[in-house]
Amino acid sequence: MHAPNETDSCLELLESHGADVLVIPERGLIWCPNAKVGTTSMMNVLPQLIDPNAIPYTQGLLERRQITAPLDILRRHLQPGDKWRVLFAADMEKAAREELCRSGRAVTFTTVRNPWERLVSAYLGKVADGSQGNGVNTSVIRDFLGMPADKPIPFSKFLEFVSKQPDETVNVHFMPQSFRCGVGKSHYLIQSHIETSFEDDVKLILRTLGESEDLFQEDHISSTGNCALSKLCTANLEAQIGPKATWKGDGTAEIAQKLYKSRPGHDLAEIVRQRYAEDTTLLGYSWPGHFSAAP
Repeated sequence: MHAPNETDSCLELLESHGADVLVIPERGLIWCPNAKVGTTSMMNVLPQLIDPNAIPYTQGLLERRQITAPLDILRRHLQPGDKWRVLFAADMEKAAREELCRSGRAVTFTTVRNPWERLVSAYLGKVADGSQGNGVNTSVIRDFLGMPADKPIPFSKFLEFVSKQPDETVNVHFMPQSFRCGVGKSHYLIQSHIETSFEDDVKLILRTLGESEDLFQEDHISSTGNCALSKLCTANLEAQIGPKATWKGDGTAEIAQKLYKSRPGHDLAEIVRQRYAEDTTLLGYSWPGHFSAAP
């Protein structure tokens, strides 16, 4: 599974993205979490790699908006003495980073997603209900757009906001995957596509670490399902794509198709294509559909 240039790629990743990459040094696992791209499922797996009796992860922690940063979530599910067994790469000594990358046991991993669908998932889960927490403060979006404090944010206005934010400061849920984790640049031993290979890739990692595949239990937060449970989110979505009865059973991909067509005469998909140009080019994604037909 290891490539000849793995050591150099590993060192470059830990140097260039050390503030975002999480490391479990004793297991050799190096993971960069892209928000809205399989992070919940990974939160179920990673604590058990440190402590088989780790407290099970529950979505309720996120829903109650107590904590949202991946490192904090992981440490929340470990015993006090185990919390520092997972850390940011930037918090490791240079010699420790080099030792890990040269050891031959380092597994660098991240997951990527179609940027059009990822942005819709972020909108449904973080913006459409007008929430002030859960990782996104919607008042910042309204203030930037000059919108009244109590006005729902339509998807088209959300895209306008995202399109004008720099990579360095945009909320992590909207941050380009290529910027946050350096995807598409040969940094990773495993760069998993959430649509096609995520489960198989996580199970491969578990086997590589000598763990049972049964540790992987996919736990997906349904942004559409959560929206349908919220009166504010439902009303916002109904105003854009029609009655709840016509979309409440849809997945993110189906909702995305409708939202990108919600403003006739406006090419909303093109806004994403331009804003996330590197994600689409480096990762081979297109719209509509997951992957470009081009070689």
